[in-house]
Amino acid sequence: MTTGQLKKTVIIAAVLIILFAMALRVNAPRADLPSHLTFSGSILTDEGNQCHNSRSKVLYGEWFPDDWRITNYNPVLPWIKYTVFKIFGVGLTQLRLVNYIFAFLSLLFFFLTLRSYFRENPNLALLGTFLLGINFFFVMYNKIGTFETSITFWVVLTLYFLEKYRSSLENPVKPNRPYLFLFLSGASAFMAFIFKSIMVYLLPLPFAAVVLVQFFGNTSGNRVSFPDHVKKLIKPVLIILAGIL
Repeated sequence: MTTGQLKKTVIIAAVLIILFAMALRVNAPRADLPSHLTFSGSILTDEGNQCHNSRSKVLYGEWFPDDWRITNYNPVLPWIKYTVFKIFGVGLTQLRLVNYIFAFLSLLFFFLTLRSYFRENPNLALLGTFLLGINFFFVMYNKIGTFETSITFWVVLTLYFLEKYRSSLENPVKPNRPYLFLFLSGASAFMAFIFKSIMVYLLPLPFAAVVLVQFFGNTSGNRVSFPDHVKKLIKPVLIILAGIL
């Protein structure tokens, strides 16, 4: 099999895997989910309270008809839900459509991340995407209109940009590309935080990645002193900060 044929086969297989995974999520869009998915009972309540303001804006022209303000938790997602409600009407299926979109993007960028890392063996990327696509808990959470699926997308996107940063260091022809990916990784990590503040622990991830690459990614065999390592970290760290800001 030629390189072109192999690439086309991998693309077709990835599309089929993602479509199958999405079929699991879209199936029975109005069905209730198993209550044992969480100990908190949030499965039964979070969908409603997290779309309350968006629904109120569409139906009554007012974001805050009462004291409930989900925008204090997530200032972006209510606008996305509002847009979907405005176009397709208010309903449970329309609400869950938002998560279907984020689930699709999560699976797509997860595959692209693995494809970049395992470029010598694309079968591992296909296998990893398939396993994530059929994971019971991931499927179930992707089926409901809560914050978790959208947060997962930003986490996956952060990892994708960090992987592109790592791989782009091997291409000296375009020396500025690694910095672009670092900037985007910082922005993606911050979006995860914006979508739910508990994700603040993701913000150090891009910084940790550049430290690891700087100190342990040297494959040239040349010894680099500790002060030189630190100096080379200044620019990447500032670029990540710029992405976050």
